[in-house]
Amino acid sequence: MARWHCHNQRFVAACASAGIPLDSGFGPGAHEWGYWDTEIRTVLDRLLDEIR
Repeated sequence: MARWHCHNQRFVAACASAGIPLDSGFGPGAHEWGYWDTEIRTVLDRLLDEIR
């Protein structure tokens, strides 16, 4: 898991260097249903805010 976290952080840094806006957050959790059940609500709320 740590390997992917490192790649994700490098991707975020590359976007920042290129001036590409990106909203990212890293916290406890893994690719498991409990994590995604919680996070999908946040993602959908943000998408709805952008559409409105």
